[in-house]
Order: sequence, then structure tokens, then C-alpha cells
Amino acid sequence: MATIMNRKKNNKIISSLIAITAIIIRIMTDYLINIISNNNEWISTLLGIIKFVFPTLCFLWVFLRIYGDYCGKRQEFLEIIGYSGTKWYQFIDKCYVKPNEYKSMKHILKTEKILFIIGPPQYGKTYTAVKFLKEFYIKKKLNPIWIKGDSVQNRRVSRQFLLELETKNVQDSIIYIEDPFGKTKYERRVGIERNLLE
Repeated sequence: MATIMNRKKNNKIISSLIAITAIIIRIMTDYLINIISNNNEWISTLLGIIKFVFPTLCFLWVFLRIYGDYCGKRQEFLEIIGYSGTKWYQFIDKCYVKPNEYKSMKHILKTEKILFIIGPPQYGKTYTAVKFLKEFYIKKKLNPIWIKGDSVQNRRVSRQFLLELETKNVQDSIIYIEDPFGKTKYERRVGIERNLLE
């Protein structure tokens, strides 16, 4: 994770230096055009082309680096949650329709640090959770953790995770615990419920 952060920091520095270089070259070519324009027209034309083309290429390069970072983060996110080889969540930004409660849900998640998303099957609970995971990963740099609840064994793991949550180092993380109490039928666990209510 530290290597990724260093690479991102270096990309920002390089992009900033290239943008500054483009501005300096534009200023220098303006100055040279003013000096040379009286003496030699073709050199003046060449400098005019350089004045336009080089800074444009520099800014295009910076834009592509920034866009590439975003695409890289998106791919990185899919790898972290275990969906890099599928199209399940690849286009979530374009396909996801935010529910009316999305802003208030996000506010609760930010302020209370916990959010329960409940509803009937096929209601969009998982997509909403994944959208939050991605958004907080990209914007807040929180590590996404998705503990799946698609099988009885996975739900046991998720309940154990809940019991041991205080002992885990998850400060810089956003965690989605999928269906810890059952997918369609309630799987009661008194110890966990008591701990959650305390």
C-alpha cells in the first residue's frame, strides 16, 4: 500500500512539473517571437507552432496521467474486492441508480461510522454497499474490505469477524459485512447481537 501511495505522489509531482514546464515554454516562445518576428518570418512561424503544440501536448499528457490514475484506481478496487476478472462492478459508476436515501445514508456512514442496509432481495443493497466501498476507497483512500455472506460458512466467518472487530486493525478501512445474520432466513446469534447493541 505504501508503494502505491509513493507512486501516486510521484505522479502528481511529475505532472505538476510538466505543467509548469509547458507554461514556461509558452512564455519563452512569446518572448522569442517578439524578438525574432521582425527579422525572420519562418522562425517566427515555427516558434508560434511550438508555442501552441508543446504546451498542448504537455497538458494532454497530464490529463491522460490523471485519467490513467483514476482507471488504475478503479481496476485496483476491483482486484481488492475480488471482481477484477468480471464485469459485475466494472461499470457501477455508470449503471448505479442512487436511491433517494443515498445522501442521508452517506452522511450516517461518515458521522456514525456504521450503516445497516436492509431490504428485500434484489433491492440493490449490495450495489449500494459496493458503491460506498468504491467511493470511500477512491475519495477518502480507505481500504475496502468485503466479507461475503453468500454461504453458511461465509456467514460464520462474518459473524466471527464481528465478534473480533475490536481487536482488528481496521482504522483506515471501510468494511462491508454481507448478510451476517442470514440471506433470506434470520440466523440468530445472541452474543453478536448483544455486542452490537452495547
